[in-house]
Amino acid sequence: MMKLHISLTGVLTGLLVLQTCFADDSTAVRLNKYYAASCQDYNGTWHGFITDPSDLFSNGGPWPLTISLYNRNNHIIGQSTMIQYSNNGGEISKRQIWAECRNGALNNIFWGNKGACGSYSHQGLLVSKNVLVLQLNYESSMTGTQFLVFLTRKNNVYPYPVPKKDEDFMPGSVTSCH
Repeated sequence: MMKLHISLTGVLTGLLVLQTCFADDSTAVRLNKYYAASCQDYNGTWHGFITDPSDLFSNGGPWPLTISLYNRNNHIIGQSTMIQYSNNGGEISKRQIWAECRNGALNNIFWGNKGACGSYSHQGLLVSKNVLVLQLNYESSMTGTQFLVFLTRKNNVYPYPVPKKDEDFMPGSVTSCH
């Protein structure tokens, strides 16, 4: 885990542009998109870590995560592995992912299961051909957070059956849990 963290940190350090907003005392991080990114480049299995900057889940991480993605006609589908965020049984179960891909960047990212409540995230992009950064929204009826995900390409293989119907590439109706 530490080896991945160190290699991602080196890659991301050179790409971060910090912008400070003095009006509300917040800091925004802006990542530049990989110049040659295409929607097809998301295909494959990605491994890295997920963090919770709000510390809603335990100590905020990082926790290991693997995500597999598949693109068809600029619609991305995928799955994420279970996240164990504490040693005493705290976990987020496996989830599905749907996203739209425009000009090589992800938008309208839904991370959940079909029919479940939640909200879209709007930030996902390749910062190099083999490094993917995502924001994933998590909601329940009681709370919510925005996870940050940093992944490197493991391979170009989507290990799950590819849906045959176009509607399987859409999350269906997405409504907030709140």
